Amino acid sequence: MPFVTDITLEDLLRGCKKKLHCFEEDKSSDLQQNKKSQFGVVFLSETVWIWLLEGWKMANILSKIDELIEKPCYLIDIFPCTVPETADRRYFLVEEYFQKNREEWNEKFCKLLLKLYCYYDFWCSFREELAENPEPDVLAEWIRHCFEGDWKKRDYINIILPACNAMVILNGDDLYISVYNPDRRLMDLISQLANAEGFFFYKAPGTQK
Repeated sequence: MPFVTDITLEDLLRGCKKKLHCFEEDKSSDLQQNKKSQFGVVFLSETVWIWLLEGWKMANILSKIDELIEKPCYLIDIFPCTVPETADRRYFLVEEYFQKNREEWNEKFCKLLLKLYCYYDFWCSFREELAENPEPDVLAEWIRHCFEGDWKKRDYINIILPACNAMVILNGDDLYISVYNPDRRLMDLISQLANAEGFFFYKAPGTQK
């Protein structure tokens, strides 16, 4: 693993629970394969060992998400900076328009993340799925799923970049992507990718560093 976090029992159980649905149909037979020696030592089947390892990996990812979300945040945004509020609240009317007509933005967000994937490993958390370096078509499918449904009821995906201890969050309800704890190399790369797709990259308001 590129990094190891301090995983609590709660984290491990959370990871195992997330993985459990993949084994529910076979868990009875798997558990029956476990052997117990005369000294009371339990020898687990290969499937159960795999299940525990996957649970540990998922707990590591989930714990890392909780850690990184507290780090400095930057935005890949359709606007160059935070829009000031006006008396007529026109920004919210413009946002509503973009939310109803965002197909072009969605495709640009998807292309940017796929380009970024060419440079960094991705550990992804989407719904009940956690995956290390998913196939590009799977990643694109998950990203596009985030844009489905009604505004303010859409999905999101968390992407950890283990090589630089950073995280990207795409929420389908937002007109921006959040980037947590980027180092200088990652910021320089994202700035170029964002510019190529017509986006802006800047430090989120209130971020301390």
